[in-house]
Order: sequence, then C-alpha cells, then structure tokens
Amino acid sequence: MKPLSLGARLLLLVLLAIVPAFVLITFSTWEDRATAEAEAQRQTRQLATMVAEEQNRIIGGVHQLLATLSNVPIVRDSALRSRCSSAMLAGIRGQNPLYANIGWVDAQGNLLCSALPFTPPVNFADRAWFRRAVASHDFAAGDYFAAGDYLAGRLTKVPNLGLAYPIYGEDGSLEKVLYA
Repeated sequence: MKPLSLGARLLLLVLLAIVPAFVLITFSTWEDRATAEAEAQRQTRQLATMVAEEQNRIIGGVHQLLATLSNVPIVRDSALRSRCSSAMLAGIRGQNPLYANIGWVDAQGNLLCSALPFTPPVNFADRAWFRRAVASHDFAAGDYFAAGDYLAGRLTKVPNLGLAYPIYGEDGSLEKVLYA
C-alpha cells in the first residue's frame, strides 16, 4: 500500500479535528431542541390551565347571575310573566360585555324575554343548552360547535356558548329556562 500524500494527510488531519466539533455541535443542537420542546410543552400546559381556570370563573359567574335572576319577581312570578324587562336585561348585558344575550324561554323553548330585540316566534327547544338544562334540572352548558362549525346565536348571529338555568314551580313543573 502506497503512503498517503502530504495533501491527503493534511486533509485527514483537518477532518479528524473537525469531526469531533461537528458531533459536539450536533449533540448540543439536539439537546437545545429537546430543552426548547420541553419548555414549550410546559408553557402550553400552563396556558391551557390558565384558560380553563378563566373559563370556569366566567361560567361560575354566569351561573351566579342566572341563579340570582331566577329569584327576581319579574322573572319568577307567573302573574308578571307577560312583562318582559328587556331594559333590565340590556343593562345587565351592557355591564357584562362577554354576554352576547340574556333572556328566558318558556317550558317549550319559546322566547319570552331578551336583552336583544326579537320578533316572535323564536324557539330554542332545539338548542343543547335548553335540552340539557331541562334534562338535568340544573345549570347546563350548550355546545360551542355544531357539525364542525361554530354555533351562532339565533338573535346575536355570533358564535357563543349558551348557558342555561331552569326554573321549576312549586309543583315541580318546568316554568322557564333562563339563558346567557
């Protein structure tokens, strides 16, 4: 076997010097990428937790509002049923810009009162928030998506999450369902 020329030996020497540096750079890059990925996952989990906590806080506030409204005479008293205080509801909605609308429907889902103006008949019996509140006899949430698309409000025409609170009479029959 013929000995390597001076140029070949120099090239081999340069390669031997470069290869460890290249391996070190590659390993360091791989390690940095793994660290960055772990940090991104940690931040994503933290953000998801914060969003979930905020959403729970907002939903809890809506639950409180609807439970409080359920005790207001104009909402509760069947003698005052024909009176809709859309001004009161509009005022509440104005103080809470997260609410697309606030109102109540009868036991069949027919809209009785709304913060937004409406022309009867408007029926919400097909909405998940109404069906779930009636079925559970308790505060319930509707769907945000329907058939893979955002669910827009009947009156608001904007995507929203309907939340509902049923009101039952002394005889146990459903009287109305408040919603926001």
